[in-house]
Amino acid sequence: MSMKRFIVIGLFILTSFQMALAQDYYTVRRSRISTNIHQERAPRPLGDSLLFYISTRSVNAAKLNLDQNGNDFFYMFVANVNERNFGGGKEVIFETKNELGAGPPSFAKNGNLMVFPQYYSGTRIGAKSIGLFFADRDGDKWVNVRPFEYNNPDYVLYTPCITEDGKTLYFSANYSDAIGGYDIYASYLKNDRWSAPENLGRAINTEYTEFYPFYHPIGRLYFTSDGFESRGGYDIFQSDFHDGEWMPAEKIPFSRINSPNDDYALVMADNFESGYFERRGATYDIYEFTTDIPVFTEPEMFRSNYHRRFLLKDNSLEKDTIDPELFEVAWIVDDTIRLPGSEVIYAFPGPGTYNVRFEVYDILLDSVRVILDKKQVVSYRTQAAISCPDTVMANTVFRLHARETYLPDINIDQYYWDFGDGLKDEGIETSHTYKYPGTYRIVLGVKERVEGRREVAELH
Repeated sequence: MSMKRFIVIGLFILTSFQMALAQDYYTVRRSRISTNIHQERAPRPLGDSLLFYISTRSVNAAKLNLDQNGNDFFYMFVANVNERNFGGGKEVIFETKNELGAGPPSFAKNGNLMVFPQYYSGTRIGAKSIGLFFADRDGDKWVNVRPFEYNNPDYVLYTPCITEDGKTLYFSANYSDAIGGYDIYASYLKNDRWSAPENLGRAINTEYTEFYPFYHPIGRLYFTSDGFESRGGYDIFQSDFHDGEWMPAEKIPFSRINSPNDDYALVMADNFESGYFERRGATYDIYEFTTDIPVFTEPEMFRSNYHRRFLLKDNSLEKDTIDPELFEVAWIVDDTIRLPGSEVIYAFPGPGTYNVRFEVYDILLDSVRVILDKKQVVSYRTQAAISCPDTVMANTVFRLHARETYLPDINIDQYYWDFGDGLKDEGIETSHTYKYPGTYRIVLGVKERVEGRREVAELH
């Protein structure tokens, strides 16, 4: 059966010391979780199917919907987004059965550890006494709820993000050393104790508000701010950790995600294929984004594009019997290139058919005897081929193309590029800029066009 195929190839490129223009390869749509009545905020996926979020929707008439200041009261929900009719999901149950709501969670250790913000028990609701709490997973419930040791009722600690290994905790707080109203801080787990929170500094924090940090394993922190010349009131920014420090924050280069409205709380899949964020319109709603650019997880390593390096060797002569003072031996390529020696390695300049002969020149008689005369066929490798420099300078645009791709059995529909820094593109040729020095893996994927069929297979 004829099937659509993806051919993928990989190449590592070195940069020896600007973010690309805004990218539009993500499709953005409002999530089915969102309603026109309630507020749905702060999406946090867990695995491939569960989506946690906070909402003002009421599940129990006995619970508070407004705090004492008249602000909406949020509870945590979870939905299985792979179910056809998942609706709003169900409320997340904590062992303490605390009626004080819960803020946006973050997960570590394969989803078995949660950190989330909540009003302190016993405080006046509306006093903004909010701290961070940890909980362990026990089936559908969360048990062993315990406070973060640097909670302080004089300050608000909110929007946590914990790394998968459970050793770094990012969050927003209005501590006394904050540069603005709320800054992003980090605390590190060392010897089973959390370190004192550290302000991430002016590369990330401004005189305004920064919150909703999300750490991506590529070494990037996404967060929300109304500083940095945001497009709307609140936009989503990113900062990369490089050479032991956070780089100056930049607006994410995805024009369909940052809008003139307020946009918050971006979370990005490890492979950059999809994610969620929150947008404020008539209400706060959850949005999701995906890309049609395939994710290639195990590409073959790119090889030199031609079968062009050949050992030219002749066994008809005994090399030890040739007196170099009387005879000269050489290979001649296309009557123009002379390669002295009976054994040589030659890299042909490209595909084609070359005339190759081996000859012996008699110095005394000034005559040439041809020992071997043949045609050498040099062909493309059957592969998706990446053509680009091996080394480029950081902050310098360089071009790439796939015009030397040789896949004679495939009717190519599209070329897809993954630059290894979270950005992608499509087309037979493209350009890119790496902002920071390092070694990056470029992946090229080639998709086959098969009319009227949907089957897809991947070739690695």
